[in-house]
Amino acid sequence: ERRRQAEPGGRGIVVIAGGGAPLRSMLECMRQSECWGFELAGVLLESDDDAQWLNSGDPILGSMADALGVLRSRPVDAFLLAPSQTALPELATLMRGCEEIGAPTYFSLETFGHEIARPSLEWFDTIPLAAYSPVREFGPALLLKLLVDRLASAALLVALSPVLAASALAIRFNSR
Repeated sequence: ERRRQAEPGGRGIVVIAGGGAPLRSMLECMRQSECWGFELAGVLLESDDDAQWLNSGDPILGSMADALGVLRSRPVDAFLLAPSQTALPELATLMRGCEEIGAPTYFSLETFGHEIARPSLEWFDTIPLAAYSPVREFGPALLLKLLVDRLASAALLVALSPVLAASALAIRFNSR
């Protein structure tokens, strides 16, 4: 088995493969989240154009076509895929190869770009699906907003009811 096991309290070794905005997002997230304990072993690029915006400290290990060879030569704790233009059949071949090698592989769902929807993994019988729900999740912040909206509406209704009642009476008396 080629999978590397991180030492307890040690840093997990990660290789990221991809390009464009998804790769930039993944690298930025890793730089901002050093407390997760990941160490970037290197980057595999979709195209040579992606090298222009990498930091000087980001080692380029090759192209995505070299991924299986790189993973065979250096066991890692995680292989992160963040493609922007690689065709699905190529990704399927790469994922099967990672499975055979025993490399834990993670696929970024940032590939499709989304504003509100949060991607999640769901199952249709035995088929895994990446789901993008167009409705925001109902979390604590949304619950608090709902409660404040309801309380503010009720308070305004109570505060304005004398004005509304006076207007209704004035209209009624002037209508005769």
